[in-house]
Amino acid sequence: MTRLKDQIKQSIADLIDTITHENIAEATELVAKRLGLSERLINYTHVEFRNKLNEPRFRKVPQHERVLLLPHCLRDTTVCPNVYGEDGLKCDGCEKCQVGRIKTLVEKRYGVKTFILPGGSMVTKIIKRHRPRAVVGVACFEEVNLGFDKLRQLGIPVQGVLLLRDGCKDTQVNVDEILEKLELVDSQPRESGDE
Repeated sequence: MTRLKDQIKQSIADLIDTITHENIAEATELVAKRLGLSERLINYTHVEFRNKLNEPRFRKVPQHERVLLLPHCLRDTTVCPNVYGEDGLKCDGCEKCQVGRIKTLVEKRYGVKTFILPGGSMVTKIIKRHRPRAVVGVACFEEVNLGFDKLRQLGIPVQGVLLLRDGCKDTQVNVDEILEKLELVDSQPRESGDE
């Protein structure tokens, strides 16, 4: 019965996300304009709406069954010697740039495998090849929303983190926001007899 109730809740969350995606964008923009918020804060609010819809299912997935997807534009192109393979950029964790530091930190602290991708088209390939049960994705606003949509279709709960500075080269992210998402875990396991 618990599994069926969880499936009902997830179906409702998926439907709400599908139906309200545009409404959330419009409502967020209206509120932001009234408050005089920047476009960055408008986008942040929109992504956080979607994060909250995904959060209950995301919290149920143990950290070691998640993956972190980073955009390759986070690497420092002046010092990164790494090359691309079938799973994206093969970061050796040298920590000369933000990508290496993030990868090393999350793999050691949380046991979360990290992939550095050249674009959103690789997301589906990574999911199918590695079969994570949840994803934390870092990207620009447009790519985060595309990721939400792709992963919803695959039944994977996701938490999105926006880049601090967009662009296709030498971007930045707030590492604390990534860690905050990775630390979203239900602390008490459910009883098997719950109804």
